[in-house]
Amino acid sequence: MSTIQRQFFYALILSISPLATAAVNTFDDIDHWTGSGENQAAMVIDWHDGSGSAKVWGIQFDGTITVDSAVRQVLAADSRLYGVANGSFWMAYGYDTDSAGQQGVTIPAGTSNPYTPTAGVITYDEAWSMPGSTPLDSNDYYGSDDGVASTSWGLYVPDTTAYDDNGTPANFWDDWGTVGAATSYSDITFSASAVGGSVLNLQDGSWFASSFGDYDGSWIHQTPPSASAGLQAASVPEPMTLSLMAMGGLGLLRRRRKATN
Repeated sequence: MSTIQRQFFYALILSISPLATAAVNTFDDIDHWTGSGENQAAMVIDWHDGSGSAKVWGIQFDGTITVDSAVRQVLAADSRLYGVANGSFWMAYGYDTDSAGQQGVTIPAGTSNPYTPTAGVITYDEAWSMPGSTPLDSNDYYGSDDGVASTSWGLYVPDTTAYDDNGTPANFWDDWGTVGAATSYSDITFSASAVGGSVLNLQDGSWFASSFGDYDGSWIHQTPPSASAGLQAASVPEPMTLSLMAMGGLGLLRRRRKATN
């Protein structure tokens, strides 16, 4: 590799540096925000797949917004993140770790493979689980619902979350709740939500998390999100920066060719 090529390579790496992650404990540490408004909330997705696999996004809004609406808003805003849903039940999340742009999944029992997202969402209403599903890009962080008493995504909220009907399990889809707020992630004690995300409202300062791991036979999720030390934020690379670097690289190569002619 020539000196000019090495210089271009290092410059390109620096231009993609926003992909690097930083630890998150408060809203001030969040890089990727979506929406607008006076209120702020944070969404965590934890794949439990090694260092860097617990990510956080910020949501801004006025009034109230449900967890499900917030999830869809973030999915539409981050081109590397995608999810699979049957209605408001989220069966899988994936994250394009290398920005290869191959978001999508193959589902062995599916009838329309491969399934690719629209605004970050893959709608799969053929079943309530996806045994054996795989991402199109094997480098993605990915986790999918393999069925009850196996692995799935659990929705976690602070234990200060208030439920209109005391979180009675029989009213999982009918009860309403308001997600608890906290100044910092490390102050939160998470517990599995007693209601679904479509009936959970966010308030200013709310944190919620989707965590991938074990369920047991009583429908209780067993894998809470990682501690604050393992929570990281990823910035979205600026398309213009990458374009300028590519143009600069072409210029360097052309000058190199002229110099050797």
